[in-house]
Amino acid sequence: MSLSGCKLTLSMSKKKKRLAAKSAKKQIRKELDIKILQEFEQAITSLGHDPKEIKKELKRASDKLSKKLAKKVNKNLGNIITTEVAAEDKVETVAESKV
Repeated sequence: MSLSGCKLTLSMSKKKKRLAAKSAKKQIRKELDIKILQEFEQAITSLGHDPKEIKKELKRASDKLSKKLAKKVNKNLGNIITTEVAAEDKVETVAESKV
C-alpha cells in the first residue's frame, strides 16, 4: 500500500509543478503585454500624438505581439521545466528504490 501512496504523491507533485509553470507562463505574457503597451504609448507620444485617442488599437497591437513573443519565451521555458521535472522524478525514483 505504501508504494501506491508514493505514486499518488509523485503525480500530485508533478501536477503542482505544471500548474506553477502554467501560471508563470501567464505572468510572463501579462508582463510582456504591459511593457509593450508602454513602449507603444511612448513611441506615439514622441511622434507628437496623443496615445489616448488610439488606445484600443494600441491595446490590440500589444496583445497580438505579446502572444507571439510569449509563445517563443514559453516554449523555451517549457523545455526547461520539463527537464527539471524529469530530473526530479529520477532522483525520487532512485531514492525510493534504495529504501
